Amino acid sequence: MIRKIFYNIILNKSVKLLFVNLSSKRKFQFYILTALFIVQSFAELLSIGSVIPFITAISRPTFLLEEINKYQFLKNIIYLQTENQIILFSFFLFIFLITLSALIRTLTLHATFKISLMAGYEVSLLIFNKIINQNISYFYKNDSSQITSFITTKIQLSSECLLHYFSILYNIILIIIIFAALILVNPLFTLLVFSFFLILYFIIMFWFKRIIEKNSYNMAKNDTSII
Repeated sequence: MIRKIFYNIILNKSVKLLFVNLSSKRKFQFYILTALFIVQSFAELLSIGSVIPFITAISRPTFLLEEINKYQFLKNIIYLQTENQIILFSFFLFIFLITLSALIRTLTLHATFKISLMAGYEVSLLIFNKIINQNISYFYKNDSSQITSFITTKIQLSSECLLHYFSILYNIILIIIIFAALILVNPLFTLLVFSFFLILYFIIMFWFKRIIEKNSYNMAKNDTSII
């Protein structure tokens, strides 16, 4: 079930073409990386959310202390009695969450680059082996500059494609998690803000989609002409 959702929803059309030709090890790494994106998104949300208690602790420590004392489970977990204690606790909690978020982000970036490059390597090796083992008639029928361009340049773009795709995937997951958190706080305001940005996004996408497709085609065509 999870695999089906990952394949049909998370992967777009271009990435599917790469994904189906990858090894089982690389596919498993894709799943792990997606899980890391979710963990990182929650870490980012916690680090952002910790700013408010930290500022409140500095500006109004008495108020925050009174709020904690209202809830018995918080009193049992957090034993704070003075304003200095609440300030110090908020400061160390803020630093801890920021550091944790940075460490997870570093790990995720490292995994993203490594998986993207290794996936690109696998695809390039597969295509090169397939081309080099073609019958001699294949090379007579096809333009050599086009084959050379495909092997040397266009295959390398698969790694870049995955890097950009992973960046988009992470931001989508982050937006969904932030949206869900804000809905719990203020549903009406959140819906209005997200609706505005969603409409703006589709306008920009519609406006630039044809330009980007045209430029991509020209880049691919001219690269072959240069070689």
